[in-house]
Amino acid sequence: MLVRTNRAVLEPRDVQEVCTYISNLCRKEGCLEPSELCQKAAEAIGAKDEEKYLELCAQSCVKCGEAKRPMPKKNAYVS
Repeated sequence: MLVRTNRAVLEPRDVQEVCTYISNLCRKEGCLEPSELCQKAAEAIGAKDEEKYLELCAQSCVKCGEAKRPMPKKNAYVS
């Protein structure tokens, strides 16, 4: 999210490096879907496709947020 909000002052190469680094961190933590989306965003910024980059980055942020939410407790009701 920090990279997305500051992209106007960052060089595309820097954004690509940071996104790739974050993607690797996500992968190491087992968050594969956010990692893949972030990697694709890094590739999109490298290809100068800012619209696709923003879309993929937003999806990655949503998936990351979903992964951080605590899972609802299931009732241990047995009939």
